[in-house]
Amino acid sequence: MATLLLRENGNTLKRSFEKVFREFDLQPRGRILIKPNFSGRPPIIPGENTDPIFLKELADFLLKRGTEEVIIAHGSLLGTPDRQFPFAKIITDGGFAFLRKMPRVTLLDLDREPRESVEFNGFTFSKPKIMNAVDSYINLAKLKTHMETTVTLALKNQMGLLPMDGRIYMHQKNLDETIASLSKLIRPTISIVDGIISMEGNGPHHGKSKRLNLLIAGDDMVELDSTACFLIDIDFKQVKHIVTAQKTGVGNYPEENFLSSITQYNVKQFSPAAPFQKFGENTYVWPTMSCSRCITALNEAGKVIKAHPFQYRKFLARRFWGSKKVNIVMGNGKVELLKGEKVVCIGHCTKDFAALSQVNCLDRCPPSVKETLEYLKDLMEFVINRSDALTDNDLDNIEWVFLDLDDTLLQGQSQSLFITFLRKNGIISFRTWLKILILWISYKIKIMNPEMVAGKAFSFFKMKKVAEFEKVFKAFFDNCLMHCISRDFINLIETCKERDINIAIITNSLEPIAKNVAEYLQIKYYLATTLLAENGFYSGGLIGNYGQTKLKRFMDFVQTHNVSLEKSAFFTDSLTDLPILEKVRYPVLVNRK
Repeated sequence: MATLLLRENGNTLKRSFEKVFREFDLQPRGRILIKPNFSGRPPIIPGENTDPIFLKELADFLLKRGTEEVIIAHGSLLGTPDRQFPFAKIITDGGFAFLRKMPRVTLLDLDREPRESVEFNGFTFSKPKIMNAVDSYINLAKLKTHMETTVTLALKNQMGLLPMDGRIYMHQKNLDETIASLSKLIRPTISIVDGIISMEGNGPHHGKSKRLNLLIAGDDMVELDSTACFLIDIDFKQVKHIVTAQKTGVGNYPEENFLSSITQYNVKQFSPAAPFQKFGENTYVWPTMSCSRCITALNEAGKVIKAHPFQYRKFLARRFWGSKKVNIVMGNGKVELLKGEKVVCIGHCTKDFAALSQVNCLDRCPPSVKETLEYLKDLMEFVINRSDALTDNDLDNIEWVFLDLDDTLLQGQSQSLFITFLRKNGIISFRTWLKILILWISYKIKIMNPEMVAGKAFSFFKMKKVAEFEKVFKAFFDNCLMHCISRDFINLIETCKERDINIAIITNSLEPIAKNVAEYLQIKYYLATTLLAENGFYSGGLIGNYGQTKLKRFMDFVQTHNVSLEKSAFFTDSLTDLPILEKVRYPVLVNRK
């Protein structure tokens, strides 16, 4: 017999172990080494790690049947320079510390064990010498999907026998071929795949727990893994490391008549892994063949962001409410992306892919969590505190620069300054000023939308002469607003003019305010909130330049003036301008706070 299937819900484990050892004619004697699956980093999802109770029951079974010593062996998990997962930590975090108190049970840190270097099938493996000093070896795997290798079962579980640099070596060489070669070099006495609680979807770390109540055991890892794939409706002949292992002579595929006889164990609706993990509405992470170090750097960076949402609010807003797709690529970068999609490359292994895609790369092996956080902020959040964010090379490619007004081109809020100016000069009453203040507070606490606030706030213009207020707007600019123009942006505007780059102001501020700024700076184009007028008098109505209306007016301008968005930049201080930021090739979010 090569493969045995059992129904097991965790309550009759000893009976199942008894059957496995009986069917395979195994005698638990001497020293037995168990290699479990300890791959989860906190918070650990059920199905991600070997279950502690399962491991305890197996050790207890072996000891009661005559085993002298049970050795539970594993090494540290791959981490980053600032996030380490040593053996002691994974034992504590995984809930396995109680095993230390079991008589004749040894928790063995393979990082501290002597090893021998073995050349095999053109690869070099650092084999633990303890493997030569035990009487039996049990390969205890979990039934999980895997975003890089489709599944992780008995064959792949053996990677944990190698030191950290050995696992990195396997990823960098050829993961499928090295898994197969390692499995031919080190052959378990018996392999057990624990599918009582499995993981479907984007395993081995981002999937969903699924109870299958299955236990699969065998002495042929190829047949065992192939059988597990068959049960969850994955074509094992499309799983590269299983195919390679079969061709290498590790084992054989299961016979068709055997598969036909086990259909009663088939699992319905078991979700396979996708090649990407989606976060929010538009962020796609592609691990390709990355090792766990870059993945950990990104995962741990994500935990920091999640723990400090206010500090990273701009990043979160862009990633969860933006509309432009962003691809974060790790590993060898063998992924086909659509032209024009934003790409962020993390880790040294993506260097060639980044060069081919003409994008930046965080060229570290591995990057730290801190480096990853800073890199993501710079590339994806567009939080830049200077108006000189565009390089000379950028400016060589730019034909249009669009500028927001408030807290960007201006140091301050133009409409707030305007209302204060009107009150100080007795043009509006205290009652009107107070009404506008209450409306502004209503907007800030999200009781009213900006269009509604503007419509009510500026209703005092009704029946006022346009000509008279044009003088008021001019006096406001000359006495107040002119002094609020950012010197940095004046320099940027001068640079653009020297390079014949077109400039336009796009703002939700009032059109007469934008007009005065544009005329002073000799900017030809501006889009702003229009105060409606009839027969020389303001009607009290307006056409706001907010949200989707602002985007529509911007796109109409783009079409009318034949603007190339690939050759355009947009500076703004507000995330409400995300729809426009995501349209242009050079988005700059100016944060002065």
